[in-house]
Amino acid sequence: MNTLEVRERLVEKFLSILEDEGRLHTLEGALDAINVDEKSHSEVPDSYYQQVVLKRRERILSGTDQAIPWEEVKGRLIIGRI
Repeated sequence: MNTLEVRERLVEKFLSILEDEGRLHTLEGALDAINVDEKSHSEVPDSYYQQVVLKRRERILSGTDQAIPWEEVKGRLIIGRI
């Protein structure tokens, strides 16, 4: 399918969507999701996560905090779901 055919099909679909309020709101949400400006999208910088990991590592190595073995974590999750 060439670009012109795709454009024509999309125009037809958009016209039918414009007639249905529910579908129109759904389309608006989809378009908003596609057109997210990365600068306006709030993300925590990687440097923050690196600081959290380093602080946690320091606490574990100093004995202030204790690590929980993965098997125990999985067991707690399974028990919590029952």
